[in-house]
Amino acid sequence: MTCASPNAMHPARRRRRRRAFATTTALTLLAIVGVALAALATLLAADARRTRTAAQEAQLRQLLLAGAAAAGDRARGLVADAPEQTWEIPLPAALEGDAILTVSVVPDDDRTTHRLRIIATSRTTNQSQAQVLTYDAASATLRAAELEY
Repeated sequence: MTCASPNAMHPARRRRRRRAFATTTALTLLAIVGVALAALATLLAADARRTRTAAQEAQLRQLLLAGAAAAGDRARGLVADAPEQTWEIPLPAALEGDAILTVSVVPDDDRTTHRLRIIATSRTTNQSQAQVLTYDAASATLRAAELEY
């Protein structure tokens, strides 16, 4: 009696080959899942960092708005030949240790305008944003506003 295949008489060999194929397939799938999980973790970390940075920048912009309002009130009291000066705007108790809001007044050479540079600085992240407001010295009206990065 002759067999068509040498494995026909040995079913254990056939099972061994099938087990090797199944094991190889399972290990390959595990490797693919591992790579996908690593890529997903990297993307989630980058997204969390972007979200945190956007929140910090939004808080600095809000501080600049508050600083612009406070500096505008004080600009109305400046005289045309006011000297260069700098002061800090007091912040609420919740922000006192976390941020600083500074205003610098620089009169132009011709003394017709005052440039108020407002700087909002976060102490926790060491980030800052600034804006420059240009006021007419005689009427204390706002002429221009520029945001600096």
